[in-house]
Amino acid sequence: LLTVLLVLLVVLVLLVLLVLLVLFVLLAVFILVLFVLVLLVLILVIRKARGKGWAGERTVARKLRRLPHGYIVLNDLLLPTTGKGSTQIDHIVVSEYGVFVIETKNYSGIITGSEYGKIWTKNMFGKKFSMNNPVEQNQTHIRAVARILTKANIGTNIYSIITFPKTAQVKTRSERCEIVYFNQLQKTI
Repeated sequence: LLTVLLVLLVVLVLLVLLVLLVLFVLLAVFILVLFVLVLLVLILVIRKARGKGWAGERTVARKLRRLPHGYIVLNDLLLPTTGKGSTQIDHIVVSEYGVFVIETKNYSGIITGSEYGKIWTKNMFGKKFSMNNPVEQNQTHIRAVARILTKANIGTNIYSIITFPKTAQVKTRSERCEIVYFNQLQKTI
């Protein structure tokens, strides 16, 4: 009888351990599924933000393709900066008038900021969002282009252009660059 009770106790302990193991595995699977779902949501949010920027850059690239013969358009360039860094330039247009370095911002709403300030604000439907100053961002691009042209012994004018879609109301002016809407690019260049 004692042996039977001992065997039953061992079987019961094994069953409890098996149930705990199953619960642990289910919990691990649940945590893994939850982690994957959170990761997918983050990827979608990041892709949507990048996708919007990419869509604006494609729109500008199509407009730049319509420039007259003799203009060379380069899109999505990665150039070295001082040190070990690099900078991504949306568009460069080379012409007899000089080199135009273009930063595309596919933002909507009211855009405000100081020409020399670090942060600008986009106000959309009463909600304010911070953004890096695109004038300063493009100055980094200008320096990278100037460094390469200097090394190649090419002297030319370099112009900075920041461009926004018509859905933006840009309330900022700059002496260092042209701030224009997508549809004004050809006239500006």
